[in-house]
Amino acid sequence: MRKRLYLVGLLLCNLLGCIVMSEETVPSEIGFRIELLEEQALTIKDVRLRLFIENISKKDVTLLNQFRPLDFFFYVELTKEDGTPVPGLLHGGKIEIRTFLYLTLKPNEFFGLNICLNEMCEKDIPLKDGKYKLNVSYHNQYGENCIKGWFESNTVSFTIKAKSDRLRNEK
Repeated sequence: MRKRLYLVGLLLCNLLGCIVMSEETVPSEIGFRIELLEEQALTIKDVRLRLFIENISKKDVTLLNQFRPLDFFFYVELTKEDGTPVPGLLHGGKIEIRTFLYLTLKPNEFFGLNICLNEMCEKDIPLKDGKYKLNVSYHNQYGENCIKGWFESNTVSFTIKAKSDRLRNEK
């Protein structure tokens, strides 16, 4: 009985090993990153970002040249320093695009887009003083012969600091 269990175990390990080894990992053709224009802000309206989509492959890549409404193409995750999610961010669904326009990036070329974080909010979200972490995912499911999928950015940190504190520190 022990020999049978041992043989069955070996067979399963071999089978699982073959399955794992047969999966191909496809390298990403684009890199997606974000940068803060300032690391300190008074309100969510003052948190400005630059989004970069870069061709990291050795061939031309095509993007759908549609990035608005922002919440349909970008998913924002905002958390307090302790990891608590900040509610009130928009997360779109599907939209109807009548005309598809495309953007081709040559190797090492990038496309940049500036946004204010409040553009991704249902309403003005009052953020308390403190440190926050932010990351963004670019996602596209539309168009033909263009990049589709989810691409996660790096995580950046920023501080919300009351105006009165900033004025005291500047004196």
